Amino acid sequence: MIKVPPRLVCVHWTDAFDSSNGWITLKEYTPKAQYVISVGFMLEGMLSGHISLTGSWMPSDEEEMSESGMITHIPTGMVNKIVELTQPDFSSVDLTAYGETSPTPQSHSMPLSPALDYPPYEEKVQRATNRLKVRHR
Repeated sequence: MIKVPPRLVCVHWTDAFDSSNGWITLKEYTPKAQYVISVGFMLEGMLSGHISLTGSWMPSDEEEMSESGMITHIPTGMVNKIVELTQPDFSSVDLTAYGETSPTPQSHSMPLSPALDYPPYEEKVQRATNRLKVRHR
C-alpha cells in the first residue's frame, strides 16, 4: 500500500532579482518585482524560515517519504500565499509491477509505451543525420 505523499501546494512568491549589468541611470531605472508560482509537495519542517517543495517523490510502502527529487527552498518572508491543491489519487499505483515492494532508482524499470506515430529517439537522430548536407574540403 503506497502512503500518501506530503501536501500538494501552489506557492505564490516574490523572488529576489538583480538589475541589468552595467551602469544604471537611477532616474530612468524602474525595477519590476519578479513574481513566481511554484507547485510541489511541501516538505514541512525541513529548513527553518523556508517553505520547502519537491516536484518528485518516490512511492513506497514506508511510513515517511524517504526519497525525493530536487528540493526548492523559498524564504517565508517572500511568500505571498499558499494554496493547497487537490491531492492526486495514488490508490491505483501498483508497486508489484516493478517487481518489488519499494522500487529504487537503481533497480526498477518502467515499461515504456511510446505515443503513436512518435519514433524512438535513435530513429529521430538517424533521420536528422541523414538530412544533413556535409561538405568535404
